[in-house]
Amino acid sequence: MIRTHLPHHQVRVETALFRHGLIAHLVHHPPDSGRLEAELRRISAQPYVIPHSKRTRVSLASLRRYYRAYREHGFEALLPKPRRDTGQPQAFDHVVLQRAIQLREQEPGRTTSMLVEILKRDGQVVNGHTLATHLRQAGKTRKLLGGQPAPTRRFERDTCTTVRCVSRQFFVAERHQSGSVVA
Repeated sequence: MIRTHLPHHQVRVETALFRHGLIAHLVHHPPDSGRLEAELRRISAQPYVIPHSKRTRVSLASLRRYYRAYREHGFEALLPKPRRDTGQPQAFDHVVLQRAIQLREQEPGRTTSMLVEILKRDGQVVNGHTLATHLRQAGKTRKLLGGQPAPTRRFERDTCTTVRCVSRQFFVAERHQSGSVVA
């Protein structure tokens, strides 16, 4: 879904207006007997610029649902239903988020990847991007908690068989083609 700065109600109304625009011709000028399904298929085959969405197609099932809802309950039925769990993580349990926040507060320098690995060892598999989003929304970023930035690494190559890793702490490790590491 594309993020907007509009009030939630306005987004819902714009979506309902778009849905009404899809079926308006069918509602106000009903097709001949047996032609409704063909008209719905024609409408669903076209690409659209759907407000507040990245999608460009509307499924046949959705069009049927919009048509039926409008006929039975009017324009209000075309308004998208607000989520009851808005602001809550849907991808994983709230307890997992609390554990990740606790880990981040214990050691603010931990990256999200580190948190994902720790949670994975605890038997809780989470998506790193999703976790980062929820940590950011909770104000628990490394920057806000005063953690040190993750160390950056620079790789150098002297010859075609040697790779050298030079970090911020000036640790130098060489990996030879044989796979051995010399520090």
